[in-house]
Amino acid sequence: MNILFEINHPAHFHLFKNPVNQLIFQGHRISILAKSNSPLPQLLATQPHWLVIFEGKKGKGMLAKIAKQFLFTFQAIRVILTHKIDLCVGVSITMPQAAFLTGRKSLVLDDDDKHTTPFFAALSHTFATKILSPKCLNNNDHKEKYKYYPGLHELSYLHPDVFTPQKDIFTAFDITVNENIILLRFVDFKAHHDLGEKGLSNDQRKRLVEILSKKGRVIITSESGLIPELASYKQIVSPDKIHDLLAIASLYVGESQTMASEAAVLGVPAVRINTFKKRITYLTELEETYGLLYSYTPDEFGKAIAKIEELLETGTKQRWSKKRQKLLEDKINVSDFISSQIKEFASFLFLLGTLILQ
Repeated sequence: MNILFEINHPAHFHLFKNPVNQLIFQGHRISILAKSNSPLPQLLATQPHWLVIFEGKKGKGMLAKIAKQFLFTFQAIRVILTHKIDLCVGVSITMPQAAFLTGRKSLVLDDDDKHTTPFFAALSHTFATKILSPKCLNNNDHKEKYKYYPGLHELSYLHPDVFTPQKDIFTAFDITVNENIILLRFVDFKAHHDLGEKGLSNDQRKRLVEILSKKGRVIITSESGLIPELASYKQIVSPDKIHDLLAIASLYVGESQTMASEAAVLGVPAVRINTFKKRITYLTELEETYGLLYSYTPDEFGKAIAKIEELLETGTKQRWSKKRQKLLEDKINVSDFISSQIKEFASFLFLLGTLILQ
């Protein structure tokens, strides 16, 4: 079967990396349609056997994003026809629309609540053949095209069956085994679903680092620009090494939804600070059901600091390891699940082709 994956964010690369390699090993022909936004080219270069077709960068501003979306869909249609694609897979608007317009099947993976990303849901779910979502979502859709599974996107690449932290991370960052690493992540809130949302102010970021630098070694990774006082804490982390670094951290604090979930899945205490508190179901589940992370709004900065200090003072690694184990007992290896769903499409298309030939 000829399968087209679209990757437009580093998290999508990690989500699909293992399923793509499994499918290639099984003899399927895989093409990758990818945005050229940094650091995706660097990540994709780690898979030299992949056939990658770059489709350009995302637009800046809502009007530019809309205009670029038409271009991306046109490019996807051209790739589908040129490479004789049978199935389109992605976390995007492009894949289901291009597949629909060319009479192909499409598989969309969506771990967001519809009320959080209504624009995406309307323009992708409507045209998709099947939508895969974590079981915890409260979309209340029980139509045949929806399939809910006991897992999280992050368990496609951070499940212990597929991920083991590489020890060379200690050498790469000159970290001693017992060093207290505190990883901070700041984002720019420029995605279409981030309109009107915010994270920490520069003053809050500065105060956070002042407090944390007394507790351990602070490492900042950031999409947005940093004020001069924080520049010395920023580290350029190779995108294929970020999870190795996160896995050895004592604490994660940041504005990123994805990295908060990644930390939780790895058993690293996580504190998330942005205006999305209580509005993203899979993160709420990690917080309320498993106790693996804590969420605060920027207006609750004082409460966030109190929780951070508590986590650093009480020593949490052993307790978080037990919480993580409970999570892993309840969830599945999502990489295997994605592969199995694609194989179902392959079996269906093979059967359909056989019936047509008869």
